Amino acid sequence: MEIVTLENMQNFNDCYKAIEWAKSQYGEYPSRPSKPYLKHGHSSIEAKQYVIDLEDWEKTKADYDKNMIAYKGNQNAITEVIVEYIKDMAGLNTIPEQYRDKVYRQAWEDGHSSGYYEVYLKLDSLVEIFS
Repeated sequence: MEIVTLENMQNFNDCYKAIEWAKSQYGEYPSRPSKPYLKHGHSSIEAKQYVIDLEDWEKTKADYDKNMIAYKGNQNAITEVIVEYIKDMAGLNTIPEQYRDKVYRQAWEDGHSSGYYEVYLKLDSLVEIFS
């Protein structure tokens, strides 16, 4: 995985491709381990095995929790870069400062359910109003 920066996103000629590349750098989503269970009417041997399985699961779950925190931290960092890239490519910094937050918020509301590229398209069209 590469480190996602505004500079290496700007090396793409296509905004859609840059966003998709950045999202591909999130990494693999951690797989949550399944918690063991003790069936009703269990024997003492099954109960002893359950204790062993539960202890193993607790260790695996702790690793999963650490991996999930790292994954989310990486995802948040990349998302911040994507948002800055979208703002930069749409020319948000060319409109009066007092309107920037409102314009971006409107683009986000209108487009986020369809993805970052749609937010970019909405933002780009809103910024054109100020030209």
